[in-house]
Amino acid sequence: MGLGGPTGFAMNHARDLGPRLAYTLLPIKNKMDNDWQYGLIVPRIAPYLGAIAAALFAKFYLGF
Repeated sequence: MGLGGPTGFAMNHARDLGPRLAYTLLPIKNKMDNDWQYGLIVPRIAPYLGAIAAALFAKFYLGF
C-alpha cells in the first residue's frame, strides 16, 4: 500500500489527480476500485493537518 492505488502514489496534486480521473473515465476492462478516499485524504488533507499539528506543537510546547 505504500505505492498507492492502481494509479500509483504521488504527493503532488497535479500528478495524482489526472491519472485518477483518466482511470475513472476511460472504459478499461476489469477495472479495480480507484480508491478515491485514499487519493483525497492522503495527498490533499494530511499535509495540512500535519502542518497545523506542527504549528500547535511549536507554539505550546516549544514556546515559539
